[in-house]
Amino acid sequence: MVLDFFIAKQKHRMWMINMKAYLLGVEDFKAENIAKHTDCDLGKWIYGYAISEFKGNQHFDELEKIHQELHKTIVDIIKLKEANELENANKAFNSLEEISGRILNLLDALEQETAA
Repeated sequence: MVLDFFIAKQKHRMWMINMKAYLLGVEDFKAENIAKHTDCDLGKWIYGYAISEFKGNQHFDELEKIHQELHKTIVDIIKLKEANELENANKAFNSLEEISGRILNLLDALEQETAA
């Protein structure tokens, strides 16, 4: 399965929008549904097709690591919100935005490498 980088980036952006909506009380998530970094679309691609294709590639290896960090941060945000620690949840979301930007940059780098 080849990852369509444009679609992957758009899906990732939608996740970020959904997380912000969650913080605003519009969307609902459960930590146990999001904890596994291997179950989302990007995780399925990383641990399916991409690991054999890109393992050892600096950008891919960093993407794999930061993707795990993304899921941990999402779980932290959900737990903070469930504990009604909204200020801390919003601070964690700021961290999530930074992680998200790194993921998008790594996907861009991989896309450029595969196009070359």
